[in-house]
Amino acid sequence: SLPGGSFQQLRAAIEWHVAASGGRRAVLVGLSLGATYAASFLSCGLVDEEWKARHVERLVTMSGVWEGTPRSPLDVLSGRLEGLEAVLPRTEVRRLVRGIPALAWTFPAPPPAPAAPAEAEAAAEAAGGQGQGVGAGTADPPILTNTARGRNYSAGQLGEAMLDAGAPEVAAFWQAALPFARTPAPNVTTHCFYSYGLDTAVHVTYSQPDFSDARPVVHYASGDVTVPYSSLAACRGWSGRQAAPVFSASYWGVVHGMLTGLPEALQD
Repeated sequence: SLPGGSFQQLRAAIEWHVAASGGRRAVLVGLSLGATYAASFLSCGLVDEEWKARHVERLVTMSGVWEGTPRSPLDVLSGRLEGLEAVLPRTEVRRLVRGIPALAWTFPAPPPAPAAPAEAEAAAEAAGGQGQGVGAGTADPPILTNTARGRNYSAGQLGEAMLDAGAPEVAAFWQAALPFARTPAPNVTTHCFYSYGLDTAVHVTYSQPDFSDARPVVHYASGDVTVPYSSLAACRGWSGRQAAPVFSASYWGVVHGMLTGLPEALQD
């Protein structure tokens, strides 16, 4: 965190509110990228374990983008942004989204280094249930395919894809965000809520060498429309990487970010 940066501002705000409430610890609530942001803050080194024990009671996350999503490179390459492409030329939307650094932060995370046996066992156990395994193995499958160029791009090669698409600024954003692509365990009591069962992009095939296809071929798997299941459920693997407890709950058929309107989730 840079001096005066947003993490330092967040730390100061938490300290102020805890002091103003007579020492009552804060509950941090994060939705979508806000969940990723909160967990990253708690593991960034700006706050130590003693500070967290004094100031944070728990972290509650909904639809956290823990290991990125193929939807982000799809939006950047194809010029998509919340339906804006329906009212503006796609070239203009493409130019706009390529100037948003936060999207590169949510590109799919390259696989981690091989886990220790105990950690791998915990991650494998957490992966039980719906969708793809969480942290299972270190394979780096293709996220993008460009048939005109005759090549695939894995999560670790998305910077090359951006350069091939004529988007060097996105490649630079991606390179800067790469150390933060995979959210570390925050080591506070964590409640992780997410959904599954809806078609969600996991692989995209382009036929134009500059990725300018109006309708690329999208392959889907289970998720919440925006984020695939494996990324949403990655927080379950934290139970093997932190001392503080991790509680998780999943809900079928709820669109990304809409858990706040689900009575069952609010009750849980």
